[in-house]
Amino acid sequence: MMQFIKTQFQKHFPKELISKLSFHYAELKSSFMHNRLESGELNGGKFAEVVLRLIQYATDPNHTYTPIAESLPSVDSLVTKFEHVPNTFDDSLRLHIPRALKVIYSFRNKRGVGHAGEINPNLMDATLVAYFGPNRPASRSKSATLTD
Repeated sequence: MMQFIKTQFQKHFPKELISKLSFHYAELKSSFMHNRLESGELNGGKFAEVVLRLIQYATDPNHTYTPIAESLPSVDSLVTKFEHVPNTFDDSLRLHIPRALKVIYSFRNKRGVGHAGEINPNLMDATLVAYFGPNRPASRSKSATLTD
């Protein structure tokens, strides 16, 4: 199934982004399933960064996006920018997905995952990232693979 999705996405988006998307999705899913909560939340942030680049690519008339090797503009500025994209794009692409990604990304930066902090990642945080992110993972007792 994952290979089919990758193949379909590669018809419309840069292969570099789809490769990163697939990798971080698999890592997020695997980390959650194996109770590596901090790692899963960190990969959730990376997954969000890739999806934000995909939205940049999709909504820009010249199909440009921030290269992987460069830092993204602030997530807040990207969300605001996407909100002002012409209404010819679906509200999910312009509004809902970027706002959900902002929540996921904020766990990486503001909950002690990407930086040292007072609050440690916990099951509740990791569950939100895993379920709110790419999809609802299967039982945590099962092994995650790219073929799921």
